[in-house]
Amino acid sequence: MDVLAAFSHATALRPMTLMSTLTYLRNTFMSSLDLDTLKPALKALIVKECDKDIDPAAIDDDAQLIGGELQLDSLDALQISLAVKDRYDVRIEGGNEGRKALASVSALAQFIIESRANHPATA
Repeated sequence: MDVLAAFSHATALRPMTLMSTLTYLRNTFMSSLDLDTLKPALKALIVKECDKDIDPAAIDDDAQLIGGELQLDSLDALQISLAVKDRYDVRIEGGNEGRKALASVSALAQFIIESRANHPATA
């Protein structure tokens, strides 16, 4: 479903405020996230947010993010967490959950998908 079709469908169901329309559109398109499309997007997000001068495709899906070859630190982890919240509406908590989510690109992608599946109204 493209954006225009989704918008037309949403507004035909009931009159919507701008926020409810945007929420509907976000949930419609973000619910179709899968690992194959999410991983490259997360790699690009990491390169951009952490100001790394590398090709996103060069990041291994299972490479350690924090303290690994990319030399990401706690400030980078915060940048990634904020960007994930902004882009995917998924909050990464501190502690064990955060360490697990930020272990690798694969772990982060899986965390986002699971968080959105478990909390579709808020995620």
